[in-house]
Amino acid sequence: MSQALNQQGILLESGTNEMELLEFYLQGQRFGVNVAKIRQLMPYHHGQVTLMVGAHEYVLGTLLWQGHSIPLIDLNLALGNDPTVNDESATRIVLVTEFNGAVNGFLVDGVNRIHRVSWDQMQPAGSFIGQFQAPINSTVTIEEHDILLVDLEHVTSEITPTVKPAEIQEDHRNINILRKKPEEMHLLLAEDSVTVQAVVLDTLGSAGFTQVSSCDNGGSAFARIQAIKQMATEQNRPVSDFLDLIITDIEMPQMDGLTLCKRIKSELGIDVPVIIFSSLVNEAMAAKCKSVKADANVSKADTIGLIQTVDSLLKAA
Repeated sequence: MSQALNQQGILLESGTNEMELLEFYLQGQRFGVNVAKIRQLMPYHHGQVTLMVGAHEYVLGTLLWQGHSIPLIDLNLALGNDPTVNDESATRIVLVTEFNGAVNGFLVDGVNRIHRVSWDQMQPAGSFIGQFQAPINSTVTIEEHDILLVDLEHVTSEITPTVKPAEIQEDHRNINILRKKPEEMHLLLAEDSVTVQAVVLDTLGSAGFTQVSSCDNGGSAFARIQAIKQMATEQNRPVSDFLDLIITDIEMPQMDGLTLCKRIKSELGIDVPVIIFSSLVNEAMAAKCKSVKADANVSKADTIGLIQTVDSLLKAA
């Protein structure tokens, strides 16, 4: 497998509900991560790591990547494994990732291959996995093997919180432009990360948006929106009487956010603003969001920007 990944070449067409999954392993267990988060694969050399005094327990130190020092995070430690059982003679691999505007290195025992899978093959992590409080947000079965998708955002948030509730300054908002009071607006949030979902609900609540329903996967979000449209049709009322705005992640089981947006706009024909709220937001992803007719895209690291975007999209016509 090539040590460098051409990110532009591997990203799939928008709205196909597909992703490319890098399979790696830790102490014999198979794990996965969205290739869209990977910048490069590097062999691990202990001598290239600079120790950091007072670093988080998951952080082994820093290493140099393209002229910049980046944190090196041991995924065995983050998942509660005992790193001392690793075969020190084996060459381990560093996954250099970029999401939420930050570059990090994740140390794994090795990588297997890249799989092309559909998001509808993904299943939300069940209560059995949840009881171990492991940073796993979904699972997929490939060739009779279970692969666990690691929530890298959750891991990094334990080290340095990047997605956190915004401190809403009312003098930075003009709620008079809204066509209804914030507390009268009906919002829908599609987000599979429990941590991020809680942060967004807290942020929206502090901004006055108290009527927010949430779904932990794109499939259930689409089903709920379908039901809202049907109810509006039966009552001969506009959908906007029941739903004012949708906020969706991209990476979700059952249906990804780009496909969700595409089906809302094209298949259901619903003219409700959709915000893509993702750790993958960059120039290339912004173009993909535009191609599925998303009204805006905001990085998960920018919760203040999220509120400003919500305000802007909900302004009076």
